[in-house]
Amino acid sequence: MTITNRTTEHTQSEKLSSAPFYCFLVLLKHFNLSSIKDFQVKDLEYTLKQKNFEHDKSTLQQLNKTPMFVTWEERTPSNTYELRGCIGTFSKVSIEEGLKTYSLTAALQDPRFPPIIRKEVEKLRCKVSLLTDFKTIYDKVITDTRMHHIDPKKDNSNFWKHIEKNFKILPNDVENSNGIEIHFTYFGKSYHSTFLPEVMIEHEMDVQTTFEHLLMKALSRDHKKKEDLDLLKRLIMKDPKKSIDKVIVYKSTKSCMTYEQVVKILSQ
Repeated sequence: MTITNRTTEHTQSEKLSSAPFYCFLVLLKHFNLSSIKDFQVKDLEYTLKQKNFEHDKSTLQQLNKTPMFVTWEERTPSNTYELRGCIGTFSKVSIEEGLKTYSLTAALQDPRFPPIIRKEVEKLRCKVSLLTDFKTIYDKVITDTRMHHIDPKKDNSNFWKHIEKNFKILPNDVENSNGIEIHFTYFGKSYHSTFLPEVMIEHEMDVQTTFEHLLMKALSRDHKKKEDLDLLKRLIMKDPKKSIDKVIVYKSTKSCMTYEQVVKILSQ
């Protein structure tokens, strides 16, 4: 089962909105759109001098280097947004270089989608997620001996209780919900997969459903048939402690901007 983002449009002001605005500038320059002048994309510092983004400067300077993801969504005729590309890194990168890099790789190189083309730009929305507060909540080598004092190899119920205790999905509260990254091994091959906090909230997923989708997302790189993915998912979920090596949670500061909002700022 493939997860597709379907979210309604919202235009409320969000903190760190300079980040998706800057991503739009990079993408617009890539397509040589006439509304963007070269000097406007020189650096993030120029963007932060604009009156719309003065409040972002201290926060971005404090973060300095951070893991991040850039997401592009496209507006549908029903005025919802569907995922069009999302790529980022868990390595700490400078915010400016990260935004420059992942604004284009998410738009043009996400293997799940064809590259965004010029005529789609006016229907786009950009989200930037800056990731902080990483915490390993499960490590097969370490956690099992502490957590399962009776029989660590068989006690799957305690595994899920432990995950649920440490992995927070709070409806309508992205800021205080966790994103999640899992690492697992199947038939000697290592996989990993992640969801940002809003994915679980928007799709109303509980903990075990989240794991099912994470497994399928990772395994889909090697297995394309739905029946194969369903079978592998069931096998791993039947005994998760056999395959899952590590579970990491984190927080995300998300900002969002539509093409229409970008045009409005540029016209001021």
